[in-house]
Amino acid sequence: MNPKVSKIALGTVQFGINYGISNLRGKVPESESLRILASCKGLGIDTLDTAAAYGDSESVLGSAFAKLGRHSAFRVISKFSASSQQSVDLEIKASLARLGLESLYGYLLHHVADLRDHPELWDQLSLAKTTGLVEKIGFSLYSPSELLELLDLGLKPDLIQIPFSVFDRRFETVFERCRNEEIEVHSRSAFLQGLVFLEPESLSPHFHNAAPVLRKLKVLSQKSEISIAHLCLGFCLLNPSLQRVVIGVESNTNLEENAIVESLLDRVELIMPDLDGLAISDESILLPTLWPK
Repeated sequence: MNPKVSKIALGTVQFGINYGISNLRGKVPESESLRILASCKGLGIDTLDTAAAYGDSESVLGSAFAKLGRHSAFRVISKFSASSQQSVDLEIKASLARLGLESLYGYLLHHVADLRDHPELWDQLSLAKTTGLVEKIGFSLYSPSELLELLDLGLKPDLIQIPFSVFDRRFETVFERCRNEEIEVHSRSAFLQGLVFLEPESLSPHFHNAAPVLRKLKVLSQKSEISIAHLCLGFCLLNPSLQRVVIGVESNTNLEENAIVESLLDRVELIMPDLDGLAISDESILLPTLWPK
């Protein structure tokens, strides 16, 4: 097992819904989901990210776990949304029933803003940890200011999931704080929902500010003879502040192609200074929630 490849966590939103700006294949078929999960174990990928809000992703995973039997010992992280009409306890138990599991590795509040309207959610999350339903509790975050706000309130998460990529480096400002507070950090959006793969000329006017860095990334890929996917994934895997890097895949072939990054990390590391120069600060580009529908 390569320690860098084992930092990859599988995001399973595509198991439940159509997802991603560059995804032309739609939802992953259940048979393909099973093949992907079987391959994950062979590659040393042991962490899965899901949510009740991801369509039937949890049910698809539960069905696959039943078929994989003893080979399905994954660490599963799910999420709670305050749009639910049920308590955290009932939502976790519903997720566990769909997944066919007795406990979760992690359970995150999907939106910190929900905590302002429902402060009792943190107590409910803490109780779920105390009773053994989950090992780690925390938040899915969108900006560093959210983490600082939580810590100022005395709400220290065990685990956070953050957006991080060659373009989005905003959370670097709090990585040292996370280490000091012993907060486990998982990143998402290494490919910015597929934006990194699109041709700059094909983008809508909204993405005008992304075109220059997309062109630079494409040139780096051509010069280094390393694919854009491997550059973006390797950049995240080489960051020591990240314990897991969550990626979604459309097929088992796609997963195996991403795993080849193991043999390329030394070469990616050599061009890290060039990749460092691709950071942008425009949140209308970095946050898919601000993209045009």
